[in-house]
Amino acid sequence: MLDLNGLKFIGKNGQIKVYAGNKQIFKANLEQGLYYAYPDVEPKYASSIEKSVKIKGKPNDLRIWHERFGHANVDYILKTSRLNAVRGLTKIKRPFNFECEPCRLNKYKRVSFQSIECTRSKAPLNLLHCDVWGPANVIERGIKHEKTNIYTPQQNGASERLNRTVIDGARTVLSESGLDKSFWPEAVLYFVHVWNRLCHSGQTLTPIELYIGIKPSIRHLRPFGSTLYVGTPRPLRGKLDPKAKKGILVGFSLGTRGYRVWIPEDSKVIETSNVHFQKPQQSNGGAVLASPNLKFSDYEVFENGDDDKMKEYIIYLSPYHKIRIQKLRVKI
Repeated sequence: MLDLNGLKFIGKNGQIKVYAGNKQIFKANLEQGLYYAYPDVEPKYASSIEKSVKIKGKPNDLRIWHERFGHANVDYILKTSRLNAVRGLTKIKRPFNFECEPCRLNKYKRVSFQSIECTRSKAPLNLLHCDVWGPANVIERGIKHEKTNIYTPQQNGASERLNRTVIDGARTVLSESGLDKSFWPEAVLYFVHVWNRLCHSGQTLTPIELYIGIKPSIRHLRPFGSTLYVGTPRPLRGKLDPKAKKGILVGFSLGTRGYRVWIPEDSKVIETSNVHFQKPQQSNGGAVLASPNLKFSDYEVFENGDDDKMKEYIIYLSPYHKIRIQKLRVKI
């Protein structure tokens, strides 16, 4: 189509340039195995380029990061980008009419009650907001234990709001992925992982950095439900067996650096870093996946192991053992 409209293009050194006569009208750069087009097009050329070039989602596309952050509040994503609070997130802007149907469907809420002022602690673990939990020998350890009145959840607003946020987020990513509802523990863990890497209201740092003093990297984030291929170790396959299996991303490894992947063929979840993400296409639930075809077998996305020190402290649960949910929030 470009050629039929009298345009010419030159490609070298990882870049393709398109010209109308001697005037360059747009270019596409090679990024992680794909060419991303960055057009600055005159109106008379726009239609022909639109038909011939499918512009992929750019790394600074808000919708891409909205999916990778588990459909978290876009204001928090924009704030995190503006403050440069994490590594791997470029400067992004809010589109004029940004809407997300999965969020509309899964995060609908009634008009809220009047907000109650919440005390903010001055140091990590100085003040904890917990839901149903205990017994615990806090008094013997010199810890003051304050309770709410029975049937009055409004008095424990911080914990209740976080519970709602996490469940809404998990419901959204689970719904969009098309996975069965039995994967809800994985969806919860996924959302908590990304939630701790966003700047929230009243904060200029992420919860991770506030807690351990290290700016986290988010280069490893991919949308929940992304299709990928997992390499099968040589000792576990025969000479003529396939070298990889198809899987679905359901989270991030709990104790190692890697991903949690559902393997439909084996009906089990494994943790591995030896994965290739499928090129952008429709996900199980119909959403466009923006994950490039990358290999993470050498852990480079976790940047020198800084995530080794990162402990999730909002929610802990184990999907494949006796499930224990500790609804806990650390206000700093």
